Amino acid sequence: MGIKTALSSGLHNLISNRPPKTERLLSLFLITVISLMSLAMLSVMTQGLKSDLTKHYLHSNEQKSINLAHQVDRFLDTRRIQLEAQTHSAVVKQTVMQPDSNKGLISDYFLSQSIIGKQYIQQLYDFKGEKIFTSASIHKQHQSFSLQKRDDAHIREHFNALYERTKNFEINLSEDLNFWQISLPIKYGDSIEGILSTHIPMREMVEALNLNNIIDIKLQATTSNNISAQWGTKNVFANTTLDASPSGIRLSYGIDVSSLNQSFSNAKERLILSAIIIAILSTGLAIIMGRWFFVKPLERLQVFATELSEGADPHLEKNKRITIEVQRLSDKITDMAKKIHLREQDLIKSNKALRHNQNTLVHSEKMAGLGQVTAGVAHEINNPIGFIMNNLTMLQEYHDFLKTLLSQLLSMKEKLSPEEQKSLKPELDAIAHTLTLEDLDFVINDLDCITSESITGTERVKDITQGLKGYAYSGEQTTLTDINECIESTLKMVWSELKYHCTVDKSLAKLPKAECMGGQINQVFMNLFINAAHAMTGSNGQLYIESKHVDDYIQISVSDNGCGIEEEHLKHIFDPFFTTKQVGEGTGLGMSICYDIIKKHGGDIALNSELGVGTTVKIKIPLRQNTV
Repeated sequence: MGIKTALSSGLHNLISNRPPKTERLLSLFLITVISLMSLAMLSVMTQGLKSDLTKHYLHSNEQKSINLAHQVDRFLDTRRIQLEAQTHSAVVKQTVMQPDSNKGLISDYFLSQSIIGKQYIQQLYDFKGEKIFTSASIHKQHQSFSLQKRDDAHIREHFNALYERTKNFEINLSEDLNFWQISLPIKYGDSIEGILSTHIPMREMVEALNLNNIIDIKLQATTSNNISAQWGTKNVFANTTLDASPSGIRLSYGIDVSSLNQSFSNAKERLILSAIIIAILSTGLAIIMGRWFFVKPLERLQVFATELSEGADPHLEKNKRITIEVQRLSDKITDMAKKIHLREQDLIKSNKALRHNQNTLVHSEKMAGLGQVTAGVAHEINNPIGFIMNNLTMLQEYHDFLKTLLSQLLSMKEKLSPEEQKSLKPELDAIAHTLTLEDLDFVINDLDCITSESITGTERVKDITQGLKGYAYSGEQTTLTDINECIESTLKMVWSELKYHCTVDKSLAKLPKAECMGGQINQVFMNLFINAAHAMTGSNGQLYIESKHVDDYIQISVSDNGCGIEEEHLKHIFDPFFTTKQVGEGTGLGMSICYDIIKKHGGDIALNSELGVGTTVKIKIPLRQNTV
């Protein structure tokens, strides 16, 4: 009995003694682990942060530079195209050919002309390089304008590339960088009869494109006369030259990384400070929680072991019954949660079926209504276009007949004998007087151009009506369809929506015909093109369309550089009645209809968008429909 008491007492003393330095060892362990983890995390985050910041910064500024360069190019090219129309004017051609006979008329003509709503100083030079007209004196707002000093003898040398037809136009900078000079040849037949030179103030482009307020980049434009203009920062280490532009200007850009380095240094300092604060708070909280969940249970275990060494605990049986009751209650709660989850899954399936039925009804109504409207429009337009084309064709035949008759009459006039000429003098004088009123060769050539351009225009309208008919087809039968033809016909349909907002670039590969419903595919393209046009409203937009054959699918990509879509809206973009447009501007059904049509054809549609950069929609259509 004495030995048993001695063993029990020894066990009680061994268990009840608190392990030495438990709290200090725990604190040291937590401080070491958290410090090492903080250093590792800080190292990884700083490296990743620098890489991400640099990549995003360079990419963003590169896109910004390219967009600005394209805007400069479009600014000049738009004005060049309108100025090119002036070179085709009959007044301008007659002036360079007969300078003394049209001085008042050409002055009135240029006073009435405007380019993008503005009037600029314009000059005319004849085929020798001599200046025959300038509008500087009739524009009061340009009284301070001083032309670049150049002798008329050197004008021919200055515009030699235009006179020699090696260039179709020239865009240069004035030496004081105050003006753009756009020079175009004036053609009559196959010869160059003169030059039209227009001076556009540099400040107009700077204000329109806000070039004085660009930061972190440098944009440089160099013209063929080796004069350069720069905008933005000057603290760049290298310039990147862009591909040749339609305007013939060499455009290059550079990126200033000093602000990026400063931003990274500031971010790194804040990250280090945050890591230190988080490490201190985490260590303190870990010590407190360790004390609560680690040290105290050890102490309670020591007390429990001490009680066991002294004898059985009368509360153990009671605690066991409580534990069993808690376990039963936990099992009931688990069963209830499983039943709730099953009911939730049933509700989700029912909601999906309801939405699918709703989308199908909306799509059917949309296709039926649009089919009727477009079919009626195509029919109504096609009838008047038919007889207009017939009349123009007959007019062209009559013109050929009259031209032949006139040539024969003039030839007969030259063959008259002196006695016959004397007897017919009043009639011959009348004919000579009539010929002085207009340039006969010019009138005949111009009449050829007028009838030819009119026939071309009516043929274009006829193409549009054909596109309307193809679009209006609402039959549900699957036929072999050329997807590229669907794209072209839909572009003609919506051209009035696109031409004011963007330019269209296409890369259409040769494709096999696909089994699909052509009218429904036209509906998809129409919605995508119109959405892109609306996204690029008020900007110099660019729409890019690409088609290609990949395995058993045809893949179409439609990209724009519009306003983009916020990330939070992307997951709802195919939901019915969801729209990012202003109230009253959209029904929210376009993308939902596109989704249903493509899925109905067994294909796939995906959308990627970045706010402020643009949107890309990719469509996959199978070549053959699954008839199983």
